[in-house]
Amino acid sequence: MEPEPFSDMLAESDRWGQCRRRLLRLTPTTLTTSPQQYGHSDEYLEKRDHGVEKVHPKHREPEHEAVASSGMTATLMVQNPGPTLIGERVNSQGSRKVKQLLLADDYDNIVQIAVDQVNSGATCSMFASRSPNVPMKKAQMEALVKKLSQSVTVPLIIDTTEAEVAEAALALYPGRGVINGNNLENGRERIDRILPIVSKYGAAVLSMTIDEGRLAHTRDKKYAIAKRITEIAVHDYSASPEDLIFDTLTFPLTTGQEELRNDAVETIEGIRLIKQHIRRHDGARRQQCQLRCHTCRPWCLEQ
Repeated sequence: MEPEPFSDMLAESDRWGQCRRRLLRLTPTTLTTSPQQYGHSDEYLEKRDHGVEKVHPKHREPEHEAVASSGMTATLMVQNPGPTLIGERVNSQGSRKVKQLLLADDYDNIVQIAVDQVNSGATCSMFASRSPNVPMKKAQMEALVKKLSQSVTVPLIIDTTEAEVAEAALALYPGRGVINGNNLENGRERIDRILPIVSKYGAAVLSMTIDEGRLAHTRDKKYAIAKRITEIAVHDYSASPEDLIFDTLTFPLTTGQEELRNDAVETIEGIRLIKQHIRRHDGARRQQCQLRCHTCRPWCLEQ
């Protein structure tokens, strides 16, 4: 391209605010092999700037969407339409089959269970590394994370309360994972070990509404614990509120225990309080909550 047409093209782009002077300071080999084009364009813009009002970039406030990702795809943690479904069958504590496969180091069949869940509609896949009967060894966990990351297209949620396990898994995982198992059961001891790792690897974190007393049953207690966790995560570890997920927890509703009779209502209202009062950085009311549906097995991120 000749110098004059080249400078006319850049000047037109500049008038629309799409090309600023800094683009013209690039080395000649970046855009063209003709240094004369740069000198001509620079002279053109110097003359033009004296009589033409400069166009300033528009102020924009982009909305940040909370995202988790595998090594292949990124997934919005709040699906539209919802809910976000979390497959949780890769769990040695809740699945006898997975327990047997894990004891046999049969990772290929464990991976197939996760793949089947994704094919059935799961938006995220959770695997549990904590089990009192079959504690997962570090080498097993690392092997499983590698296998899952190569075969499962949706983000991985690592269910563990052990900081060492969480870090080993996140260090291997090629996407942006989620750590599940954060709570205040032993005060700040666990949260102060988990959150630095979450911050280090840029992960999201799923926290349960449990504090030093016990699992919260009332709406106000669930909200109070969620608020406390948010304050610690945001102020002490610079976490974004939209990257915090809360599991408001409820016991099975068919136990017949009098003290659990209102658990369903209190759980729903607890979710409502959390979403109303714990806001994201941009002020939007879109805090995420998780609720396990015991009758249909998946875990859901409430919209």
